[in-house]
This record gives sequence, C-alpha cells and structure tokens, in this order.
Amino acid sequence: MDITEQQQELIESNGGKASPELASQLLELAMNGETTAQTEETGSEPSTTQAEDTATQDTTGGTQQAQEQQAQQQQQVDESQLNAENAFILAKDGKHTIPYDKLVEARNDGKEWKQKFEDAQIQLAQLQAQAQERQDNGQAATIQDNQANLAQQAIDQGVDPAIFGDFSEKDLAAGILKLVNTEVSTQVQQQLKTVLAPIQQQQQLSAEDAHFNEIFTAHPDAESVVESKEFNDWKSAQPSFIQSAYDAVLNNGSAAQVVELLGLYKSGTQSTQQASQQQQNPDAVREAAQKAVSQAQTPVPNSLSDLPQGSPAGVTRDERLANLSPAELAEEMQGWTQEQREQYMNRHV
Repeated sequence: MDITEQQQELIESNGGKASPELASQLLELAMNGETTAQTEETGSEPSTTQAEDTATQDTTGGTQQAQEQQAQQQQQVDESQLNAENAFILAKDGKHTIPYDKLVEARNDGKEWKQKFEDAQIQLAQLQAQAQERQDNGQAATIQDNQANLAQQAIDQGVDPAIFGDFSEKDLAAGILKLVNTEVSTQVQQQLKTVLAPIQQQQQLSAEDAHFNEIFTAHPDAESVVESKEFNDWKSAQPSFIQSAYDAVLNNGSAAQVVELLGLYKSGTQSTQQASQQQQNPDAVREAAQKAVSQAQTPVPNSLSDLPQGSPAGVTRDERLANLSPAELAEEMQGWTQEQREQYMNRHV
C-alpha cells in the first residue's frame, strides 16, 4: 500500500518517521480494513488544484461526486513501513495508546486461526464427500466417517481444529477423546462443587461463629463499641496510616487482632475518662481521698501490747501473741476477721 506525496513529505520532514498524529490516523484506517491515508493531514493544507476542484464541485452541487473523486485519489499505505517505533494504536478513551505490536499480533493470530479453519473445512469436506459416496453406494459408514461428523460439530461450536491433527482416523480419535475427557472433567468438577457446597458453607459458618465467639468472649460489648461515636472519634484521631490498619483489622482481621484492637481502645480511653471524671467532680475525689486516709490510720491500741514500743525489737507478731495470756489473746482476736482467726488457729492448734 502506498503513501501520498503529502504524507511522504511529512515523514521526511520528521527525520524519516511518521508523526504520532499521522501514524495514529494510518493505523485507524488500517484497523477498518484497507489502510488508506487522508489527503488532508494535521498541520498541512490542501493543494490549490484540490481547493479549486472542490469549489467548482460545490458550486455545481456535486458534493457527493467530489467525495467519490477524493476517495479515488486516496492511496493505500505501505504497512511494511509501519513498526513499533513510528506507529501506535489510539485507545478507545482517545488519550492512551496501544503498542503497534499488539495489532500485528492480533492480525497474525486471526490469520493463523482462519488458515486452520479453512484447512480443516477442506479436509472435512473431503471426508464427508467420501462418506456420502459410500452411503450412495449402499455401504455402511466407517469409523472415520462418524469421527469426521463429530469433529465437524465440535469445530462449529468453536473447538480449535488443531486438536484433530491431520484428520486421520488416529488423530480424529485422539481429538475426540480429549474432548470427551474435558467434558467428563467439567461434569465431575460441577458435581463435586454441588456436593461440597453445603459442607463448605457449613465450615464457613462454623469458622465465622468461632470468630465472633472469641471476640464477644473477650469484649461482650464489642458490637456497641465499634458502632459508637466515641470509638470512631478515637479512630479518626489517629494518623491516616494507622486508621487504615485499624479498618483492615475490623474488616478482614482475625479474631485475636480485633480483640487486641478493642483492648487498645479501652486502655487508651480509660485513663482519659477517669481524668475527665475527676475534673468534672472534684468533691467526689476529695471524699475518696479522705476515706483512704481514714482507712490507713493506725487503730487505737487496746493494751500495752498493741503499742509498737510494747513489743520487743525483732519479735514477730506470732511470737508476741504466743506470750499473751488466754484473756489477752481473746481480747486481741476481737478485732480480727473470721478469716484471720481461722488462719491463726490453723497455724497453732
């Protein structure tokens, strides 16, 4: 296919390479069938003769005739001059490009498939003619006749003709066997999928139940926490990359990860909540402090033995109690709890 003189000048002025606009136009025309080039190129002007002819035809009302004449003047593009360096295909969005090699590859694949299909049709036609001749002569159909019939049906349904080799009886049998094995394998897989579907569904439900059981065992309020405004405010206060990690844990994380995340939230907000409560209710804090001080006070001694100086230095409490009389010991034990009394009795009785 040839290139117009005007296009050739543009290519030569560009260092022997077609501009992207020109190459795109040529490829677009090539994909529509015959690769032709428009006489008006981007950045160029029509010749004076063409302008005069067009003006004359427009004035005479021969617009259609002018278009036909222009089409006749178009020359085919030589595809041998197109390659990946000087040509490309414009994508559907009009912004991106597709390598020219993809067009060449698609064309070659199409030619190869077409050639295989035509060869297969010729060979099958010969076999079918022979089968028809035998039928006309009253002869029974041969194995190859039946195989050829099956092969024709398979090819009509889109099966690659190459699977039947040279269409000999042996290759036909091998191709048909492959088709049968493929069909059986597909049916078996479908049956297995049908049988295993309830089992897989049950396993999935069991795993899901175990997942949520672990979470709710550790955090019974997990559902309300995750849906709460406080939790989402806490999460939103984190850096963006940490927020993404938290979302990934909530959506696809393991139960252990969810438990860990909720624990992190609670531990991080608990101290803040306590500080806030103390600021909001200082009287309650003062009252709690006074209660703690009163509980820490030393009880009033009931006897000399209760005084710190009343016990010899280095004497243990049990040794001091052992030196008390029964009356003093009974008096001492009046201030004890039941558990303390039982512990003392277990040690000394």
